[in-house]
Amino acid sequence: MLDTADRQEGEAAELRTARLTTRLGELRRQMRELEAMEQAVAATPDRQISLTDPDARAMASAGTGTGLVGYNLQAAVDTGSHIIVAREIINLSHDRTSLANMGHQAIEATGTELLADRGYFSGPEVLVCEEAGIVPIQAAYFRCQSRRALGQAGLRLPARKRHLSVPRPAKR
Repeated sequence: MLDTADRQEGEAAELRTARLTTRLGELRRQMRELEAMEQAVAATPDRQISLTDPDARAMASAGTGTGLVGYNLQAAVDTGSHIIVAREIINLSHDRTSLANMGHQAIEATGTELLADRGYFSGPEVLVCEEAGIVPIQAAYFRCQSRRALGQAGLRLPARKRHLSVPRPAKR
Protein backbone atom coordinates (compact mmCIF):
# COMPACT_ATOMS: atom_id res chain seq x y z
CA MET A 1 0.00 0.00 0.00
CA LEU A 2 2.84 2.41 0.77
CA ASP A 3 4.46 1.50 -2.55
CA THR A 4 1.25 2.46 -4.37
CA ALA A 5 1.10 5.79 -2.53
CA ASP A 6 4.74 6.51 -3.37
CA ARG A 7 4.12 5.78 -7.06
CA GLN A 8 1.03 8.01 -7.15
CA GLU A 9 2.90 10.86 -5.47
CA GLY A 10 5.56 10.69 -8.15
CA GLU A 11 2.97 10.72 -10.96
CA ALA A 12 1.00 13.53 -9.29
CA ALA A 13 4.22 15.52 -8.80
CA GLU A 14 5.09 15.07 -12.48
CA LEU A 15 1.59 16.25 -13.51
CA ARG A 16 1.84 19.26 -11.19
CA THR A 17 5.30 20.09 -12.51
CA ALA A 18 4.10 19.90 -16.12
CA ARG A 19 1.03 22.04 -15.35
CA LEU A 20 3.12 24.63 -13.47
CA THR A 21 5.71 24.74 -16.27
CA THR A 22 2.94 25.36 -18.82
CA ARG A 23 1.38 28.06 -16.65
CA LEU A 24 4.77 29.70 -16.04
CA GLY A 25 5.35 29.79 -19.82
CA GLU A 26 1.96 31.50 -20.31
CA LEU A 27 2.76 34.08 -17.63
CA ARG A 28 6.14 34.85 -19.24
CA ARG A 29 4.42 35.33 -22.63
CA GLN A 30 1.87 37.70 -21.03
CA MET A 31 4.70 39.65 -19.37
CA ARG A 32 6.43 40.10 -22.76
CA GLU A 33 3.14 41.35 -24.28
CA LEU A 34 2.61 43.78 -21.39
CA GLU A 35 6.17 45.09 -21.68
CA ALA A 36 5.63 45.69 -25.42
CA MET A 37 2.33 47.48 -24.61
CA GLU A 38 4.09 49.61 -21.98
CA GLN A 39 6.65 50.73 -24.57
CA ALA A 40 3.88 51.51 -27.08
CA VAL A 41 1.99 53.59 -24.48
CA ALA A 42 5.16 55.48 -23.55
CA ALA A 43 5.69 56.30 -27.24
CA THR A 44 2.27 57.97 -27.68
CA PRO A 45 2.00 61.73 -26.99
CA ASP A 46 -0.97 61.45 -24.61
CA ARG A 47 0.15 58.11 -23.10
CA GLN A 48 -3.08 56.36 -24.11
CA ILE A 49 -3.88 53.43 -26.38
CA SER A 50 -7.37 52.16 -27.09
CA LEU A 51 -7.37 48.48 -28.00
CA THR A 52 -10.76 48.69 -29.74
CA ASP A 53 -10.51 52.03 -31.57
CA PRO A 54 -7.11 53.66 -32.09
CA ASP A 55 -8.61 57.18 -32.29
CA ALA A 56 -10.78 56.97 -29.14
CA ARG A 57 -9.42 58.51 -25.93
CA ALA A 58 -10.30 58.22 -22.27
CA MET A 59 -12.43 61.16 -21.18
CA ALA A 60 -13.10 61.99 -17.56
CA SER A 61 -16.73 61.90 -16.50
CA ALA A 62 -18.65 63.53 -13.68
CA GLY A 63 -18.06 60.58 -11.33
CA THR A 64 -14.98 60.57 -9.14
CA GLY A 65 -12.17 58.65 -10.81
CA THR A 66 -14.37 57.39 -13.62
CA GLY A 67 -14.06 57.82 -17.32
CA LEU A 68 -15.32 56.73 -20.68
CA VAL A 69 -13.36 55.78 -23.79
CA GLY A 70 -14.99 57.47 -26.72
CA TYR A 71 -15.70 60.74 -28.46
CA ASN A 72 -17.59 63.96 -27.78
CA LEU A 73 -19.75 65.09 -30.70
CA GLN A 74 -20.37 68.81 -31.15
CA ALA A 75 -23.27 69.81 -33.38
CA ALA A 76 -24.75 73.14 -34.45
CA VAL A 77 -28.41 73.04 -35.43
CA ASP A 78 -30.46 75.62 -37.33
CA THR A 79 -33.29 76.49 -34.92
CA GLY A 80 -35.80 77.02 -37.71
CA SER A 81 -35.31 73.88 -39.79
CA HIS A 82 -33.72 71.69 -37.09
CA ILE A 83 -31.04 70.65 -39.57
CA ILE A 84 -27.47 70.05 -38.41
CA VAL A 85 -25.39 72.78 -40.07
CA ALA A 86 -22.00 72.03 -38.49
CA ARG A 87 -20.40 69.21 -36.56
CA GLU A 88 -17.11 68.29 -34.96
CA ILE A 89 -15.87 65.26 -33.03
CA ILE A 90 -13.42 65.88 -30.19
CA ASN A 91 -11.68 63.77 -27.55
CA LEU A 92 -12.42 66.03 -24.60
CA SER A 93 -15.13 65.27 -22.08
CA HIS A 94 -16.20 68.94 -21.87
CA ASP A 95 -17.46 71.47 -24.40
CA ARG A 96 -15.73 74.58 -23.00
CA THR A 97 -13.07 74.79 -25.73
CA SER A 98 -15.49 74.32 -28.64
CA LEU A 99 -17.58 77.50 -28.52
CA ALA A 100 -15.51 79.63 -30.90
CA ASN A 101 -14.93 76.91 -33.49
CA MET A 102 -18.54 75.73 -33.51
CA GLY A 103 -19.71 79.36 -33.46
CA HIS A 104 -17.69 80.18 -36.58
CA GLN A 105 -19.07 77.13 -38.38
CA ALA A 106 -22.66 77.84 -37.31
CA ILE A 107 -22.55 81.52 -38.30
CA GLU A 108 -20.97 80.62 -41.66
CA ALA A 109 -23.75 78.12 -42.31
CA THR A 110 -26.73 80.14 -41.05
CA GLY A 111 -25.62 83.76 -40.77
CA THR A 112 -27.66 84.22 -37.61
CA GLU A 113 -27.00 84.38 -33.88
CA LEU A 114 -25.28 81.76 -31.77
CA LEU A 115 -27.09 80.09 -28.87
CA ALA A 116 -25.16 77.72 -26.62
CA ASP A 117 -25.85 75.84 -23.39
CA ARG A 118 -23.86 76.51 -20.22
CA GLY A 119 -21.46 73.63 -20.89
CA TYR A 120 -19.81 75.82 -23.54
CA PHE A 121 -19.20 78.75 -21.19
CA SER A 122 -15.55 79.81 -21.18
CA GLY A 123 -14.37 83.40 -20.84
CA PRO A 124 -11.52 83.07 -23.36
CA GLU A 125 -13.83 81.38 -25.90
CA VAL A 126 -16.42 84.16 -25.52
CA LEU A 127 -13.69 86.75 -26.16
CA VAL A 128 -12.56 84.91 -29.32
CA CYS A 129 -16.18 84.91 -30.53
CA GLU A 130 -16.64 88.61 -29.83
CA GLU A 131 -13.36 89.48 -31.59
CA ALA A 132 -14.73 87.65 -34.65
CA GLY A 133 -17.99 89.61 -34.44
CA ILE A 134 -20.00 86.69 -33.05
CA VAL A 135 -22.08 87.46 -29.97
CA PRO A 136 -22.77 84.17 -28.20
CA ILE A 137 -25.99 83.99 -26.21
CA GLN A 138 -25.49 81.47 -23.45
CA ALA A 139 -25.97 80.81 -19.78
CA ALA A 140 -22.96 81.52 -17.62
CA TYR A 141 -21.64 78.63 -15.55
CA PHE A 142 -20.44 79.38 -12.05
CA ARG A 143 -19.44 76.87 -9.41
CA CYS A 144 -19.91 79.35 -6.57
CA GLN A 145 -23.49 80.29 -5.76
CA SER A 146 -22.75 82.88 -3.05
CA ARG A 147 -24.00 86.40 -3.72
CA ARG A 148 -20.73 87.88 -2.47
CA ALA A 149 -18.61 85.91 -4.98
CA LEU A 150 -21.00 86.80 -7.79
CA GLY A 151 -20.74 90.49 -6.86
CA GLN A 152 -16.96 90.29 -6.95
CA ALA A 153 -17.23 88.85 -10.47
CA GLY A 154 -19.29 91.88 -11.56
CA LEU A 155 -22.57 89.96 -11.58
CA ARG A 156 -25.69 90.55 -9.57
CA LEU A 157 -28.34 88.15 -8.42
CA PRO A 158 -31.44 90.11 -7.45
CA ALA A 159 -33.26 89.15 -4.27
CA ARG A 160 -35.80 86.34 -4.77
CA LYS A 161 -34.51 85.68 -8.30
CA ARG A 162 -32.68 82.65 -9.62
CA HIS A 163 -31.15 84.09 -12.78
CA LEU A 164 -28.02 86.16 -13.35
CA SER A 165 -27.78 89.52 -15.05
CA VAL A 166 -24.49 89.55 -16.91
CA PRO A 167 -23.22 92.99 -17.88
CA ARG A 168 -22.15 93.39 -21.50
CA PRO A 169 -18.43 93.97 -22.00
CA ALA A 170 -17.48 97.49 -23.02
CA LYS A 171 -16.86 98.04 -26.71
CA ARG A 172 -13.24 98.48 -27.62
